[in-house]
Amino acid sequence: MDIEMEAESGGGVESLIPGLPDEVVLLHVLSRLPWYARPVCRAFSKHWRASIDTLATLPYFAAQTRKHQLPLLKGLFIICTTKDPQLFLVRDHTEDDKRKRKTTFHTVREGRIHSHWRKLPPLQGLPRMHGLLLVANYGILFVWSSWVPNIMVKIDLARGDWTWTRLHTFADLYLADLDVALSAISFKGKIFVPLLNAAGSQTEIQKREGLLIYDMMTGQCKHLVKGNFPELRVLLKTSSQSASHVQEELYGLVELESMLVVLVGDADRKCWRKIKEVPYPDDWEWSDLSDGYLLNGNCFEPVIPDMEINIVWWDCVNYHVSWFDPLRKTWVHMLGDNMVQSIEYLMFIHGSLYGVFIEFDDELNSKSCIRNQGMGMGTEDQAGNKGSEVAVEVVTSQQDPIFRKRAILKATICVAERIVKWERVHAIGYFEDDAIVPVDNCTIIT
Repeated sequence: MDIEMEAESGGGVESLIPGLPDEVVLLHVLSRLPWYARPVCRAFSKHWRASIDTLATLPYFAAQTRKHQLPLLKGLFIICTTKDPQLFLVRDHTEDDKRKRKTTFHTVREGRIHSHWRKLPPLQGLPRMHGLLLVANYGILFVWSSWVPNIMVKIDLARGDWTWTRLHTFADLYLADLDVALSAISFKGKIFVPLLNAAGSQTEIQKREGLLIYDMMTGQCKHLVKGNFPELRVLLKTSSQSASHVQEELYGLVELESMLVVLVGDADRKCWRKIKEVPYPDDWEWSDLSDGYLLNGNCFEPVIPDMEINIVWWDCVNYHVSWFDPLRKTWVHMLGDNMVQSIEYLMFIHGSLYGVFIEFDDELNSKSCIRNQGMGMGTEDQAGNKGSEVAVEVVTSQQDPIFRKRAILKATICVAERIVKWERVHAIGYFEDDAIVPVDNCTIIT
């Protein structure tokens, strides 16, 4: 590759880094720059700006960037705030980082988010900002509203993007009077979005309801309208060829009159294959299918072999998890620990069960709150947002709102003790006690 760019003055060629050929810098330095550092480096000079833009326009350099960035992004959580929606990506260091530094927070509506969450660029291009759905695959984040499913925005973090791209994914499909379920899954490069609650006659409903499928690589989409589509679930299971390799498997749940049926997708035959039938739990009500999950064996204690299909059901009324014991052919009620009553939002991600919880800090009394120290309030971040990250302290006051800690916890089902244990994964921040659920969606980059 012979890459030459004009210098800012004199019409000559200047090196990006003195002593290194530009080809080496592009391939081995700039391709390792994360998305959040690129706007700053791009503003250094015209030469730097042109070089960074080259990474996105040339397929070879874009592939090299993804090769370096994707391993750093995989497994990171992304959360979306409810009011005035903003997206945050957890940083690469964990909250157990013991570096001594003053705690800082991002300012959001009705609360503060810990600075170990990095704020993503402001959402742009969506006509409605409520009921947002998130899918993150191959380092690409897709966001759209269940109210307007035909418009989607994406940001390719693995390629180094720091701006959103608007996609008219289903613009050619007639989706009027159709609601999108508040769930979506990604499987082998495709996004599956169920449609439901269509208005009109029964015949019209059957013609238009079904499943939206979007191909993330080609940008093509289609609307399947034939047949009854199951509730889709994706598990990450250990490959039979290698214990270190994990592969995706697609499953479906179907409600029949007297039983719950589990299906597995057969990619070769392009059809569904029934693998299990189970009776309903005692408290099951029709349309509770969205609260039924399939969990990986490593979510249990002791670990259950992957050949078993573990079905669990979250009873959101009585706050307990029921697990179908494949040996005894019965449902087992799992009691929650003392944190179950503080759960705000439950989420199933790739065969694991997570929840957003209110945490009650013993060090704070019932009237604790957060007060701005003013540090950083007059500064601007890279996106030009003033006061987006401020230093705070926890103080006691009878006049200020009550703030509570929120955190993401992961569930482990202890079969012998018949209890669900929750372990903290990431702290989120502090939010007003009487606020609605502050985080209404969460996903993990795969």
